[in-house]
Amino acid sequence: MDADLTAKPTFENGQVTSWQLCNKTTASSECGDGKSSSPYPKLEFLKGSGGHNIKVTIEDGNGITFASTNPLWIQPNTKPTAPIVAPTSQINPTQITGGGTTTLKFHDKNTDNILLKYQLNFANGNGVMAIDPDIKNGGKGFYSTDMLLVAGAVVIALVLLLWRVSAARRTNAARQSGTSSN
Repeated sequence: MDADLTAKPTFENGQVTSWQLCNKTTASSECGDGKSSSPYPKLEFLKGSGGHNIKVTIEDGNGITFASTNPLWIQPNTKPTAPIVAPTSQINPTQITGGGTTTLKFHDKNTDNILLKYQLNFANGNGVMAIDPDIKNGGKGFYSTDMLLVAGAVVIALVLLLWRVSAARRTNAARQSGTSSN
């Protein structure tokens, strides 16, 4: 499952006073403005669900873009206070694209059970130019989809092998007894 988010600024007297972040991936389009009464929607990636592509698009930004450098800060458990992308085992900094544009994209490998706190940094506006939502990674499952497919193929191969061995034994037994089977 990929995540498709929108970030929409609220303007008062030319200043950004808040941001509404919406998760468009869900049918109900979860939205929040970062206040305790309406927190930003948390991305929750289930255990064993594999990696996820995340896209955040600025809507109605009046020229606001993601910062050209360090548009995304991210780290485990606590809100980042300086440019950082960690752990790189989850988010590869070289695969963050869209700085200086209105669409930011990155990939979360979701291999570790971890809470990632991230900050989206904006440019070309005044006022609130960063927001800090969360990603909850479930990590690798004991059984990944690929593992289940391989295990299923192995079971099918074993069943076919046992069937062939059993059929060969029946044929040999029939030949030795002088009877034939269909």
